[in-house]
Amino acid sequence: MDIKSIKKKFIRHVKAPYRVLMSCRYFSRIIIFLIAISSLYCAKIGHPTGGPKDIIPPVLTESTPKNFSTNFSEKKFILFFDEFVQINTLASVFHVSPPMKEKPEFKLKGKSLLVEFKDTLRENTTYTLNFGNGIADLNEANALQNFTYVFATGPKIDSLMVSGTLMDALTNAPVENIQVMLFESTEDSAPVKDIPFYTSKTDKSGAFSLKNLKSGAYKIFALKDANNNLKFDLANEKIAFHDSLVEPQVFIKEKTDTLKRKDLPDSVITKIITEYKPSNIRLLLFEEDHKKLYLANSERPEKNKCIILFSRSVPELPELKPLNFSPSENWYVIEKNKASDTLVYWITDTVNTASDSLKIAITHLRTDSTGCLSLVIDTLQFTYKPKVLQKTMIPVKPSIKTKINVAQNGSLDFNQSLKIELSAPIARFDTNKIVLYSLKDSMGTYCNYVLSEDTGSFKKMETNNRYYQLSSKWEEGEQYFLQLYPGAFTDIYGHTNDTIALIFKLQKKDYYGTLVMKMKNITSPVILQMLDSKETVLDEKFLDNDQDIKYEFLKPLKYKMKIIFDENKNGKWDTGKYFEKRQPEKTIYFSGEINVRSNWDMEQEWELKMD
Repeated sequence: MDIKSIKKKFIRHVKAPYRVLMSCRYFSRIIIFLIAISSLYCAKIGHPTGGPKDIIPPVLTESTPKNFSTNFSEKKFILFFDEFVQINTLASVFHVSPPMKEKPEFKLKGKSLLVEFKDTLRENTTYTLNFGNGIADLNEANALQNFTYVFATGPKIDSLMVSGTLMDALTNAPVENIQVMLFESTEDSAPVKDIPFYTSKTDKSGAFSLKNLKSGAYKIFALKDANNNLKFDLANEKIAFHDSLVEPQVFIKEKTDTLKRKDLPDSVITKIITEYKPSNIRLLLFEEDHKKLYLANSERPEKNKCIILFSRSVPELPELKPLNFSPSENWYVIEKNKASDTLVYWITDTVNTASDSLKIAITHLRTDSTGCLSLVIDTLQFTYKPKVLQKTMIPVKPSIKTKINVAQNGSLDFNQSLKIELSAPIARFDTNKIVLYSLKDSMGTYCNYVLSEDTGSFKKMETNNRYYQLSSKWEEGEQYFLQLYPGAFTDIYGHTNDTIALIFKLQKKDYYGTLVMKMKNITSPVILQMLDSKETVLDEKFLDNDQDIKYEFLKPLKYKMKIIFDENKNGKWDTGKYFEKRQPEKTIYFSGEINVRSNWDMEQEWELKMD
């Protein structure tokens, strides 16, 4: 073997372990890299898993200056907490009393909240800064409830307090987040012109309290502040006011109790009780009736039907004068709805209804710039656009469309009549073409009935009503058959109804319940209302003395009973008027809902009591 061959062999033996070593180093580097990546993921900040959920709100550990400081002259203060906090909702819930022209500025820094004033503080005044639930912990948003920071720019903290509740005047429901204000000025114009001296807000139960007050007489006023300027300056802002001034007072009493213990002599304990008055102020929130009367809209949906809509009920009907057509005598029939804000004019002359455009001058009442009603004349153009029929469609002879309050094979309530609504005013009806049968047997038995006008939906103004009711001596659980032949109803245009064949069943008596309300202590005119769970009025009665009211054939549901004290005897609830010092008419509800069951008779006694 020559020298060259020996050298190559030697090099081969030496490089082999080197390659193994290098490959091992490369592998080890990969392992180290993976471990490093894994450790980075392990070190990622996050919420620890397991354990109970944090439900504890942040705790105030310190404040600089201290809460309830006197001779306060700082431009800022700092609140320190035991954890990181958030103030995402603070701007919407924070309020300060007395109000400041500019709200303070809030800055978060670590576990502290800096509050910096932008307004000049008044001398010798106690300030209450209410943070509501606007401070919460960072992770779980647990809110610190109703936190307040109080300080005085003078040598003492004012400590008087007044409290009460605010309810909706019509429904008696508590109203949340309403500004309750105290004014130093006792002038009636104070809520309109001045900024209140003290403010607070109602909670979910309608409760409010104004704390840290100085002694004096105040006007109390509540406001749903639509434009956030603390002034009653918008007509649609809801308000509440008290009939007399409020004077906060404090009473300190001693209360003695005897503590009884076994095998030991009784001991006497004396407690000092501090009471702040008044503590039961009741305010009723309402919106004044500032709605103006004006002509809102007009339309002609059918060639013989013109509709005029007003913004509110009209005290008297307008006068109509045709401008581009010659009317005949009694050229229209008019309907007015219950609210008296919608007038329907049915044009009787077919020559005029054939015209695509009817121009009419209308003289009506409208609210002027002074708030009074005055007569004005408007010209209305009633245009009808006929529906375009497809070429393949065959013209259909006009007929009266009919609606009945029972579906085919449906059930009619035992104490109800059949309600028949026609599509146009009726000139006449023919009872010979209306038959009613009881289907007791296969042949059917003819039933007598009474057909009369029904003014439940619209108030009839002259003649030619569109609403009728058919009643009979119904038998529970029986099936009936109603047949309306053509010509049963004829409208003012000579059109008649199509054939109607309706099968329906009468509900059984044992499906219903009976309720007797024994009304006591009625000393003035009231309106007794029966309501469903959605506050829809189902029945209304007018009472002026004690009596028993019987409700029969009630469906098995839950009902509410409500009383309106009808002070002006106009048969409806009336809102208040602040500058006339007129409160809204009071309402009260029977305690709890009344659960009516099938085939049950029940009595409830209601003795009216006013606060």
